[in-house]
Amino acid sequence: YPLFVVLLAIYPSLALLTWNFREVDAYVVLRPLLFSISFALILIAISFLFVKNWPKAILVSTVFIIFFFSFGHISLLLEGSAFAAALGGLSRFVTIFLFAIALLTIIFLCRVILRSKKDLTAIYQVLNIISLFLVVSTGFMLMNRYFSGKAGSPVQQSTAPGETAAGPDVYYIILDAYGRQDSLNTLGYDNAAFVSALEDIGFYVASCSRSNYPQTVVSMASALNMGYLWDVIPNQGSDDRNSKPVYAGILHGQVRQVLENRGYRIIAFDSGADWLNWRDADRFVAPPPRSLLSTQLDPFEYIFLDTTALHPLMTQPFFLQKKYVHNYDRILFALKELPKIAQSEGAKFVYVHMLIPHRPNIFLPDGSMNLNTDYYKKGVGEGINRQYDIEGYINNTKFVNSRLPNVVREILANSKTPPVIIIQADHGYQLPAIRFDILNAYFFPNQNYAALYPEISPVNTFRVVFNTYFAGNYPLLKDQSIDIGINRPYGKKVMKPGECP
Repeated sequence: YPLFVVLLAIYPSLALLTWNFREVDAYVVLRPLLFSISFALILIAISFLFVKNWPKAILVSTVFIIFFFSFGHISLLLEGSAFAAALGGLSRFVTIFLFAIALLTIIFLCRVILRSKKDLTAIYQVLNIISLFLVVSTGFMLMNRYFSGKAGSPVQQSTAPGETAAGPDVYYIILDAYGRQDSLNTLGYDNAAFVSALEDIGFYVASCSRSNYPQTVVSMASALNMGYLWDVIPNQGSDDRNSKPVYAGILHGQVRQVLENRGYRIIAFDSGADWLNWRDADRFVAPPPRSLLSTQLDPFEYIFLDTTALHPLMTQPFFLQKKYVHNYDRILFALKELPKIAQSEGAKFVYVHMLIPHRPNIFLPDGSMNLNTDYYKKGVGEGINRQYDIEGYINNTKFVNSRLPNVVREILANSKTPPVIIIQADHGYQLPAIRFDILNAYFFPNQNYAALYPEISPVNTFRVVFNTYFAGNYPLLKDQSIDIGINRPYGKKVMKPGECP
């Protein structure tokens, strides 16, 4: 039986899920799988109408299936190569040239199949074995990653502060890649009005704060465990490249455990990245699930289609806009729902990680969606050049600046007792000179800011909170910026801090 037809059709979407397992929910693969299977079956039916021979129709269909699901991968590889860069303006012809080569290859293979006088079913067994191996090996990798992700936290435990008792609600709001005021000035944007709005509400804004790490994964694992990764995550030394404990440290870090032990309800919002999502929280707040018949494309679905022969179509503005609609809607949803959480009963820890002002650069300052795809055409939503990318980043910043102060005011108005609110970035804008410079703002009940200081960094954020409001006894750590990433998460390369404004 030609099982390979269906297996070869479903393999690309399963493989893509494996490569992006930490980024997405597993159910996003459902529509790509249905599309792939339907495409394969329709292709076989059409081939049989012309060929009138099942084995030949099946093998001709297989040729087209392999071409369809591999063309985008090869095209993307060539477009990003040094060869395409050397061509300059002629690089747009790379896809056309590749398509012509692929078409000639398809014609040749189909001609060989159609003219063959042999029993073509003899090749079924080989194709079945190859395709089965691809699918089964991918399935094992998916299962391994799934169960690894389900493992409990490996973070080293520390003593929880004080006895279990009620305290203020705690809101931890992460604005991904939000830079410090002086670093935004270097990009051509003065956000003094936003900082003043927070200070008028009663916030303490740390004017010299820097992130402890340059990437989201390592930065959040560090902040949520109140320390540097070489101390708070089990490891084999600075050369250890095992990142699994780091990811686990985000989902079940010391901050969460301390507050859970004190009887706090954990409320987490959907961030859009599954490795950041606390799905096992007491309440997980996410936008309503999308219908199978929805015309919107999830980013995973867009990437899937972009790796097929539809790649030239997916680079057009109409589809590029659809690629990021989910992120746009998710941020608006979080800003709308966040104040409502304050009305719920009981002590609670609210964790919100929003992918803004980080790419994709999809917001205009008034909150409408940016329809000019030059602002988010490349990579994961960056501009076509540095100028567009900075302008898009500033547009995102202006939008969140216009909304967040009112969101905070609503939280305070809806809270029976004043909460602790932390608004913090995981890192700054991607330029190396300002990568570590972050927004770091605190609202404490009664504005008790004696323990805060301009240079405070995320490793000390919850040490101060627990010491101030939960009778903790956490010594403050030295505020340092460590220039390492997820490939070597336990390194100790300390960056020299820049001048404080």
